[in-house]
Amino acid sequence: MAANYANDAEISLANGVVSEKTNGVVIDVQNAAILQQANENGMTTCQASVSMTLPSEDLYQASQVQAANNQPSLQSRLAQDNIRINNNMLVDDAFTYIVGTQGGQVRTRIAGQPALITVVADVMAGSVFKTAMDEQRAQRAAERRATQNNDTTQTAPIRQPRTVTPVEPIRPTEPTPPPTINKPAESQNSSTANTQAAVVEPSKPATPKAVPKDETIDMVIIEDNSATY
Repeated sequence: MAANYANDAEISLANGVVSEKTNGVVIDVQNAAILQQANENGMTTCQASVSMTLPSEDLYQASQVQAANNQPSLQSRLAQDNIRINNNMLVDDAFTYIVGTQGGQVRTRIAGQPALITVVADVMAGSVFKTAMDEQRAQRAAERRATQNNDTTQTAPIRQPRTVTPVEPIRPTEPTPPPTINKPAESQNSSTANTQAAVVEPSKPATPKAVPKDETIDMVIIEDNSATY
């Protein structure tokens, strides 16, 4: 069944993967009973309650495969074949087998093709197929990412490092000093001091010329150089 799934999907299965899956199935036999006594060949038909416990992961993966292929669900198939399910344990209360002696040893052979084995085989095959498909998708995704990374590396320009010149820090602005008032030095000579005093002191008005006191004179004409005639 696993090979059929793989051939339909055109994928390959690793060697031993089916055996690893089936080795994880736990089988138990209870309530064995004889249905028919030994015949002329010494074969006795028996019946028992056989349970097969599957890993939960295998049941989940198989259900995904069945849904993708529009197959009946596991619950509906079990109900149709009179198989009970208890969590991840499948139980067939009417499992038939044959016991006989061959070459001095007791041999057991399954009669026909019980539905329990068919269902369990399909579940394990679906789980193997789903695992292989997931691994293949993951590998293809990794290859696509690697190809994209290579294309990006080849097309992207390689930036060469460049030397960065440090920028001189800006000095803070200093306040403008107030204007300096030059005062005359006390150690200057006397001629300089006289000159400054002459500049600072205001000019004195000219002294008016004296008028002669002579009562016999009718008029006196005084020439004044600063007057305008």
